[in-house]
Amino acid sequence: MNVLTTRDRELLSENFTKLAQVNSDVRCSISKISVDLFVDAQEGGREIVVTSHFDVDAATALTYWDSIGGHFDRWMLGDSTDIATAVMDQVPTNARWRPE
Repeated sequence: MNVLTTRDRELLSENFTKLAQVNSDVRCSISKISVDLFVDAQEGGREIVVTSHFDVDAATALTYWDSIGGHFDRWMLGDSTDIATAVMDQVPTNARWRPE
């Protein structure tokens, strides 16, 4: 069974909080956010991937995406608890946008 652990949920919550903060600073139309859990039973590894789906063209989505990267980088530099590093390392965030 592939379920989220307490730590997974904590990291996802931090990720979503940061995405909401970024979106309040830089407005962009996010149509949905999806979460996928990948488990490698042989290697014992797991990865949670968050994908933001944008209802905008590629140029607008990439501009927004660049601002997300800057916000996350500053968060990592100012975080004394290492939660930001854990989110960045263990909960990769992707972007998808409307095809042109």
